[in-house]
Amino acid sequence: MDHDHSYAFQFTDIKSMEERLQVNTETIDNLKTRIGSLQKELDFYKKREFKLDNLKDDNSAIQFYTGFPSYKTLVTFYEYFEPKLSKLQYWNRRDAPDSYDYQEEGKKKPGPKRSLTPLTEFFMVLIRLKVGLFVKDIADRFGISLGQFSRIFCTWINFLYQELQIVFPFPSQEQVRRNIPEQFSLYPTTRIVIDCTEIFVEVPSSMPAQSETWSNYKHRNTFKVLVGISPNGQVTFVSKLWGGRVSDKYITQHSGLVEQLQPGDNVMADRGFDIADILPSGCTLNIPPFKGTRKQLTADEVQETIHIASVRIHVERAIGRIKNYHILDGTLPLTLAHLAGQIFFVCAYLTNFLPPLLHPGMGNQGHH
Repeated sequence: MDHDHSYAFQFTDIKSMEERLQVNTETIDNLKTRIGSLQKELDFYKKREFKLDNLKDDNSAIQFYTGFPSYKTLVTFYEYFEPKLSKLQYWNRRDAPDSYDYQEEGKKKPGPKRSLTPLTEFFMVLIRLKVGLFVKDIADRFGISLGQFSRIFCTWINFLYQELQIVFPFPSQEQVRRNIPEQFSLYPTTRIVIDCTEIFVEVPSSMPAQSETWSNYKHRNTFKVLVGISPNGQVTFVSKLWGGRVSDKYITQHSGLVEQLQPGDNVMADRGFDIADILPSGCTLNIPPFKGTRKQLTADEVQETIHIASVRIHVERAIGRIKNYHILDGTLPLTLAHLAGQIFFVCAYLTNFLPPLLHPGMGNQGHH
């Protein structure tokens, strides 16, 4: 039996293994350092990535991009309607009906799987409304096609249009009176303060449509809409859009608002709203006094004009909040004309998530 062993060979072998291990350890250390620096770089870019999660601790950014006062308010509203999203169908044609069979119980949403989460889609739509970014800008930021964004946008606008009507039904006479602010102490029966506003629209190609949307007041083609607020400044009524040539009185008469009023209600409006004769029996109109053929108003009338103006201003402030949704800036393209009424409605009612313009019974606090 041969008991000789090659110890020298084994020693050399061990030594070379140690050297190789040392090289491998150095390589591993280098790789760890490189991975660490890549991870830091990735974290840096992830923090800079334009997504809702990165804005949630910055309320000013949330309000700037979405119109909601805080991340918590936005998510609370989202969670309210989230259960309905599994049946939401992407809009795929110009004139979609109001309801689809997939919205019935037991039917699931057909069509392709979503590439974005519903919350991200909601966020994108809010950005389009609030900041008014170009569609291409938003599509590039979120890595989707222009067509896909358009389908998402149309779907969500119609969905939010339905949901916001459920969240903010027309308040009852009793609710309005219970929450009336001190500023309205001279006008305690005010149910609604109304005004019309206009948004510019691209010149239509057909002559009748051009004529219908021409506004003598703005000297442009416009859509006109009636907005109503409760005395505390919350939006409570938005009409459909009309062509800019239609009178304030005609819109009021055909908007559906008159049917909502009850005996004992008072409607406050600007001098141009000559609508006393179309209000239901038992309803009154409060507008600043007319001078008519007289040279001037009486001292009492001047005082009344000042009083009414001081509270009627809040409907203009509410409309200002709506117009802070920059999709309504500039000229609305005709490609959005079929959706314009829903867009305005959604922008208007989303302002109700902001703190109220006036607080109920503010002036009463010292009397308790």
